[in-house]
Amino acid sequence: MKGLDVMRERYGAMFTHLPRLNCNVGNRIADGAFVVDHEVCDIGVPGEPEMRAIAIYHVENDLIRRVWFGPAD
Repeated sequence: MKGLDVMRERYGAMFTHLPRLNCNVGNRIADGAFVVDHEVCDIGVPGEPEMRAIAIYHVENDLIRRVWFGPAD
């Protein structure tokens, strides 16, 4: 996805469907223009396991320019 409007639309729909979604950063590595987060997420649905994900951010001039997400499992 590209652009704030697209992100707001997609994430807005996700939070509408999963209002109890909660993610925490378990570990963070920052090196130069890159930040790598290991996230642990509870989707807020009883009986569903927590999810783990990796987020990699490319930061330029204090703004996130690109981000990549992937499963940590």
